[in-house]
Amino acid sequence: MRRDLYAEVTAKMIEALEAGIVPWRRPWTSLGAHRNLISGREYRGINVYLAALSAMRGGYSYPLWLTIKQANQLGGRVRKGEKGTMVVFWEPRIVKRKNDKGEDEEHRSLVFKQYYVWNVEQVEGLVLPALPAVAGAATDERAQRVWEEYAGKPALFHGGARAFYTQGLDAIQLPPRASFEGTRAYYETLFHEAIHSTGAKHRLNRATLTQAGRFGDPNYSQEELVAEMGGAMLLAHAGLEPEYANSAAYLKGWLEALQDDQRLVVVAAQVAEKAVRYVLGERTTAPESQPESAEASA
Repeated sequence: MRRDLYAEVTAKMIEALEAGIVPWRRPWTSLGAHRNLISGREYRGINVYLAALSAMRGGYSYPLWLTIKQANQLGGRVRKGEKGTMVVFWEPRIVKRKNDKGEDEEHRSLVFKQYYVWNVEQVEGLVLPALPAVAGAATDERAQRVWEEYAGKPALFHGGARAFYTQGLDAIQLPPRASFEGTRAYYETLFHEAIHSTGAKHRLNRATLTQAGRFGDPNYSQEELVAEMGGAMLLAHAGLEPEYANSAAYLKGWLEALQDDQRLVVVAAQVAEKAVRYVLGERTTAPESQPESAEASA
C-alpha cells in the first residue's frame, strides 16, 4: 500500500470537512429501537444492552420482543429450546408504616424486578412486519480478503440494528448483510469497527479505546475520528471508493464536540495509518503513542 494513499484519503476528508457537509452516516436500515412488539415501549437503560447482546448472539434482524404470554395472545408459540432474554425494571410500591405516634404513614419505594422476553424470531406463528427493502451487500473479493487476512481478528456477528466493537467479548457486531444499502456500505462499516478493534489492550493498546468515556469525552471523540479515517483507508486499499462526503459529515459531529479543531484530523490520520498497517499485517509491537496535549489529540 503506497503511503500517498493515506495522504490522499486524509486530504479529501479535510476538504470535505471544510465544505461544511452535514448529513449523518448510517448505511443500513432497521426497524428502530429494541422495544416490546405489542406496547411499542422502547427499552431503556441496561435493557437496551441486554436486548442488543441477545440480538447479536442470536443473529436477530428484528428489534421486537414479547413475553410468552404476549406471544400466546397473538397466536404464536416460542419454539422449543429457545432461551429468553432477561430484562429488568423498578416497580413502584406503597407500604404503610407506623410512625412514632402509632399512626399509619404511606411510604413509596421501588422494588427491583426481572422478567424474560423472547425476540419475535424465536416465536412461531407470528406475522412480522416486512424489513425495509434495500440492495443488500454482496461479497467483494478484495475487501473480504482484507478482513480475512486480519490476523488475530475479533469475532464477527451479524444481527440487530447497531454496529459496534465490544472490548469485553473482543467482537464486532454488524446488522445483517441484507439490511445494508450496498456492498461498499457494508465494508465501510466493517472496516470502521475493525479499526476500533486494533486499539484493544492485546493489540495496539490505544488509550483512546481502552480509556474512552461517553460522547464528548476527548478519548471517545478521538477514537471515532481514528476509526472513520482508518476505515476509509482500508476501503481505498481494497479498491472501493470511500464516501468522503458521508465520512466527513460523521467526523464533523465529533469535531464539533471538540470545539471543531480540525488539527485533530491530521493527528488522527497518523494514528489511523498505524491501525491500518496493523490490520494489513505491517505491525509493530509498540503501543499507540499519545499526543502531547489534549488539544492536539485526535
